[in-house]
Amino acid sequence: GSQRRDDIKRMIATAEDELSTLSQCGPQEARTLVKERIVALQLEETVLGRAEVDCWVSGAGDLPGQIEIGTKVKILFEAGKWYKGVVEKYTARKDKYTVIFPDGYREKIRIPDPD
Repeated sequence: GSQRRDDIKRMIATAEDELSTLSQCGPQEARTLVKERIVALQLEETVLGRAEVDCWVSGAGDLPGQIEIGTKVKILFEAGKWYKGVVEKYTARKDKYTVIFPDGYREKIRIPDPD
């Protein structure tokens, strides 16, 4: 529980420091790997229920433009309930985002949703 959350926060801080150092003189591949590690840790932090929401997204589509991978969102489902999740990936061909939720469920959705 809380010990793991504290460990994750420390790992994120360490990775962000590493990324800062690499941004000055490191190769692009190394920077990309550190960024991916940060996103994975942020996903785990969100799944543990500790992270704050970066934006709110409803089925009505109130968020224009692209959403970055790792963005914490709340999605409104048809039942009228909001659920926290994290944008895991974007598929340009289908114009859909994959959002992962705390229970491990993944949903491919269009943001904003045209319906």
